[in-house]
Amino acid sequence: AMTSPPPPFAESLDTWPPIARAPRPAAATPSPAAPDIARPLFLEAPSGIVLLDRFGRVLDCNPAFAALVGQPRGELLGWPFLVLFAAEDRAEIGRGLADLTLTAARAARIEEARLPSLSGEPRVLALHLARAERAGASGGGIVVHCVDITERHRLRARMSEAERLRAMG
Repeated sequence: AMTSPPPPFAESLDTWPPIARAPRPAAATPSPAAPDIARPLFLEAPSGIVLLDRFGRVLDCNPAFAALVGQPRGELLGWPFLVLFAAEDRAEIGRGLADLTLTAARAARIEEARLPSLSGEPRVLALHLARAERAGASGGGIVVHCVDITERHRLRARMSEAERLRAMG
């Protein structure tokens, strides 16, 4: 029997918390009309946020990540996260994902990963990966925070070139 896909990340933070939470006292339980604080944070974050299943497929992403990739959010859902990146960076990203799913590691960091672009120069991202456990469920997933470091990368390259030219005389 087929199971329904998990709810989008921003709507499921109470069932898929990235950190363990203590149970709320009955008096602190929000009313159904109370706003979900995490949803605006997810949707309005300036950096890309992606939720992956334990196999590395995109379960959900925020608008900032969709903009980085240059694809509508709906087109990214279900795709393997690795295929979005340059072929030469996939092994390192794959090792980071494997560390989180196959070992006791709780987090990993990829210093630089190139994200090809159909409309110009590729973006360079720093990836921060963290394990996300599902409360009361088997498996889990990975939350990826993607920080665009393209400008920093370009500046570093320009400075290196300037130093090289200065050294040559």
